[in-house]
Amino acid sequence: MNKSSAPLNWSDISSQAQSDPEFRKLLIENPRQAIENRFDVVLPKNVNYVVHEQTSDTVHLILPPIQSSVDAQRISDDDEETDAQRISDDDEETDAQRISDDDEEIDAQRISDDDEEIDAQRISDDDEEIDAES
Repeated sequence: MNKSSAPLNWSDISSQAQSDPEFRKLLIENPRQAIENRFDVVLPKNVNYVVHEQTSDTVHLILPPIQSSVDAQRISDDDEETDAQRISDDDEETDAQRISDDDEEIDAQRISDDDEEIDAQRISDDDEEIDAES
């Protein structure tokens, strides 16, 4: 027999348990065996399956697992990498802006210097013309 390890549709299991009292009984007593036999699948051996039968006076609350310290550290490491990348990206943008601002200042200074040189040259040329006319 070649059993599948495909994901199960849990609503199918619930439907089968509603319509088949024998399956329901086995599902409560031995969930792994009931599911593997009925759906021709192999469930992971490292996972424990527990079935709780809901009644009119009992409500079962399912809590997610507590995050292990390994998971918490991995998430923390991921956050630090993200923060480091964000800071690096911000630094690159700041550097790029600083360079751009510096370039604009240099260009403005060049223009100003050029304007002063042109004005000085005009004054000098005007003075020479005046001297030549005199």
